[in-house]
Amino acid sequence: MPDGLKLDSLNFSDGKKLTLHGTAPPDKVTEINKFEAALRNAKVNGRRFFDALGGEQFSTHPMPGGVSWILILELKRTEVK
Repeated sequence: MPDGLKLDSLNFSDGKKLTLHGTAPPDKVTEINKFEAALRNAKVNGRRFFDALGGEQFSTHPMPGGVSWILILELKRTEVK
């Protein structure tokens, strides 16, 4: 996670859904967007870790002194053979 971003909460639910809530100074919006893109495109053993179409729309909201952000991702699951 880039310097300046603060992770306020992390929740893992339903065995596949990762929700991150955080805050940042107003000049860190670009870093928030880069962090979101990096997570969505993260790979393990050459395969995407998160489902590119899963989860929910990434959002930021202005607040006094900065921005709040929420990122909801879904693990990319494959069937075990």
